[in-house]
Amino acid sequence: MSGGKHNGIEIQEFREMITGDRRGDAIILLQNLVPSLAGYGPFFAQSLVLLGPWWTKLSVMARDWNLAMIQAGPLEGKDKEERLRLDFLTFGYCGVGEYFELVHEHRASLQAAV
Repeated sequence: MSGGKHNGIEIQEFREMITGDRRGDAIILLQNLVPSLAGYGPFFAQSLVLLGPWWTKLSVMARDWNLAMIQAGPLEGKDKEERLRLDFLTFGYCGVGEYFELVHEHRASLQAAV
């Protein structure tokens, strides 16, 4: 199925959407396909309710990350290394926390799918 078609979607184009700057389009595409994704199991179809809010949270985090990188830019040596390490850990843990908040918020529909 690599690079081929699935349910009318060009797989390679979809991969490029996900890895490029068109992730929002990929989410919308998946959300529109929810009825035809039932064959992949109810959990997958139900988990799509997380994609829209998750994308919004990631967009905000990406903006904040870019700002943090600009602020770290003038630093040098050990100061820059420590700042980048701290920023990486902070944003990583924040991202995980945001995701699990969404899972918790949608837990009823996710549990119904299992």
